Amino acid sequence: MQKHHKNTLWLSLLLLVLAVISIPALHLLKTKLNEHPKIEQMPSGYRDDVSQLNKTKVHKIVDVAEDPVAMQNQLKEILIYAKQHHLKVSISGAKHSMGGHTIYPDGIALNMLPYNHMNLDEQSSILSIGSGATWQQALQYLDGFGKSIAVMQSFSDFSIGGSLSVNGHGWQKSSPPISSSVKSFTLMKANGEIVNCSRTENPELFKLVIGGYGLFGIILDLQIKVVDNATLKFHSVAIDPQQYTENYQKLVSDKPQVQFAYGRLRISDKHFLEQATLNYFTKTDEKPMSLMQQQSKNAEVRRMYFVVQWEMNMVSAYAGIWRAV
Repeated sequence: MQKHHKNTLWLSLLLLVLAVISIPALHLLKTKLNEHPKIEQMPSGYRDDVSQLNKTKVHKIVDVAEDPVAMQNQLKEILIYAKQHHLKVSISGAKHSMGGHTIYPDGIALNMLPYNHMNLDEQSSILSIGSGATWQQALQYLDGFGKSIAVMQSFSDFSIGGSLSVNGHGWQKSSPPISSSVKSFTLMKANGEIVNCSRTENPELFKLVIGGYGLFGIILDLQIKVVDNATLKFHSVAIDPQQYTENYQKLVSDKPQVQFAYGRLRISDKHFLEQATLNYFTKTDEKPMSLMQQQSKNAEVRRMYFVVQWEMNMVSAYAGIWRAV
């Protein structure tokens, strides 16, 4: 009887060791099996956007110069060349305007990303920035001054010129789209002329270019409003979609301390569109952390999540083993 009990104990320990080894091994195997094929290397002379669904043959791809004077001369020469050879010119930054908006077949594709200079006028809180800069680059630059973007899209990997071209909106509560934070911008027209556009100078072009998808010229430099950094606290509530408007009014519209808000509907097969979440951020009196401090904190949170998740998996495995025994 004692020998049988000892054998059972050894068997249990063996199963436990096998479980500890098999859980990460199975996870790695599952990850490998579900791994998507590598993105196809773009052939020379072709252009695509981030969707990887619009591979298009183009006449040439031009990376614009970083220096403003060199960039302007370069673009003027390209426009003359395009007119002489009856070619279309398309403009892109991060290429998130998908569906072929940033590509023209057999045309000249401009890559504006290299043109990303920045300069902040601290007295007026106006940021001068190249249209190829991304919002992430702008946020990192402004963080050194304790400032941030007034209005931007929900993600920071878009280019500023691209966002202006679609006049995207963000999560800012009761705020108009990005155009509301734009003081002015310079535009190169099809004939190579550079004009300044604002609500008082060339106002018609100002309205046409914002949301114009590059049809009226090439956006070069922008003057945009910035705001002071602030610490925000995240809140999320699960609600019935039928009561969404009522809850939004109570939790967001009637609360002046709420700065950002967005909602999500449940789209899983189970309970499809029967549940919703209202997510919002309230301003606090805490001193804002720098981006470097936030990144360090986020890295620590990810490490803690990994450890906790691993321990939970181990506990589940052990519980299953002992139940089996």
